[in-house]
Amino acid sequence: MNLQRQNYNTWACSIRNVLYKFGFGVVWEMQGVGDVKSFIKEFKQRLIDCFKQDWHSALESHDFYNVYSHFNHSLVRSPYLSLLNNISVRRVFARFRIGMSALKFHYLQYRPVIHDRGINCPFCNDTPETEVHFLLTCQKYKALRDELIPSKYYRQPSMFKF
Repeated sequence: MNLQRQNYNTWACSIRNVLYKFGFGVVWEMQGVGDVKSFIKEFKQRLIDCFKQDWHSALESHDFYNVYSHFNHSLVRSPYLSLLNNISVRRVFARFRIGMSALKFHYLQYRPVIHDRGINCPFCNDTPETEVHFLLTCQKYKALRDELIPSKYYRQPSMFKF
């Protein structure tokens, strides 16, 4: 505390900052927590709650997570991922759903100048490249779609079917 008062940046300063950030500044000021078990339980719950709030806020405020937010509303592992036994397929699927695949529009969405103008599908004239377009409507992938996806999902495509 003496070093902190002299404006030295120590690990203790990081602890102080975390305590204040999450509403436990009194713990720093009093240099004690009282009932340790109760404090740890309450502090852990506060960290979890704040993380969940930040997670939901990020989903709502960033276009990058637009598609992901349509089918994932909690921090629980999606059950369908457990059904994919091949780790390579699971990795590709997970990366696609969070917008981090090798697709051009995923790669370029992190470049603000390009993202603001939109990205067209390289195979379809003047059609915006999106996850829904890529999976359900792009003619370039029709043969794969016919082979791998039941037609009820791409016949009259919608976000719900996606």
